[in-house]
Amino acid sequence: MIRRVLSQYELGAVRAVEALGGAGGFSGAEFWRIDADAGRLCLRRWPPEHPKEAQLRRMHAFLAEAARQQLPVPAPRAARGGETFLRQHGAWWELTAWMPGRADYHQRPRPARLAAAVQTLAQLHQAGEAVVAPAAGRSQILQRRFEMLRETPGLVRRLEPLQPRLDPELAPLAAEVLARAPAAAGAALRLLQDTPRLVTPQQIVIRDIWHDHVLFQDDQVSGVVDFGALAVDTVGADLARLLGSLCKDDREAWQQALAAYEQTRPLSVAERELALVLDRAAVILSGLNWLRWLLLEERQFPDRHSQIAARMQAITARLQRL
Repeated sequence: MIRRVLSQYELGAVRAVEALGGAGGFSGAEFWRIDADAGRLCLRRWPPEHPKEAQLRRMHAFLAEAARQQLPVPAPRAARGGETFLRQHGAWWELTAWMPGRADYHQRPRPARLAAAVQTLAQLHQAGEAVVAPAAGRSQILQRRFEMLRETPGLVRRLEPLQPRLDPELAPLAAEVLARAPAAAGAALRLLQDTPRLVTPQQIVIRDIWHDHVLFQDDQVSGVVDFGALAVDTVGADLARLLGSLCKDDREAWQQALAAYEQTRPLSVAERELALVLDRAAVILSGLNWLRWLLLEERQFPDRHSQIAARMQAITARLQRL
């Protein structure tokens, strides 16, 4: 099957095909590393339900523009028919450049690396403006987060009786999330009740840009990967996702990062505020999302509970500080 997909591209001799499974992610996508005359490449099979063709087309338009601006993104490779994605075996496939480097910011955190990450993000936002012109509006991501915060007490009541289904590694973390989430959600709603009315430029944002998707070589960003959640919304969503994962609750690091971002792209007061608001909401909601997937939707993650537990531990640590 893989060789049949690769035959749609002009690659020369294909010397090695290495299956990577989900490459550490939970989206349902599968990956292969390809070594060919055309270079080292990454083949991805998207999950059957995502993305839709229109989403994929916009994503590839953005990646092509970012690559044209020499930003470190996995540029899609055109197949023989000219398209940069293929429909094969009930799913969408794409072949992109392989991004070098390691997602090791937490192992080697330095101000220069933090600045490089946010300045790359600012450049990506500028590239997105060439694909979809920004238009003033209200954040749909923020609106959905507020709806989820309002739904938190009811969700907790549904999840609590299901806790015995969890394995011993996850059960105490789930109990911590369920115990703290309702009060934290109520406090957040009272504190942040006016922010859904904030108006900011709505433009292409990555949405899933976080620690594991930003690759470094020394202090330089060598790659940003995984644009499957790309949408039109506020840049505050990307800043919340990235800085929440890199800086966590270090507000001094947040301010340094925002200042570095503004060296490339200025931020409005509203964009800054939305970054903080969306990070706060994510701290409260992300643990509940995992429990919803595991207990209500009964999603299966074979042999991945240690990774899920690590994420839940990080969530509960931030929830405790919040």
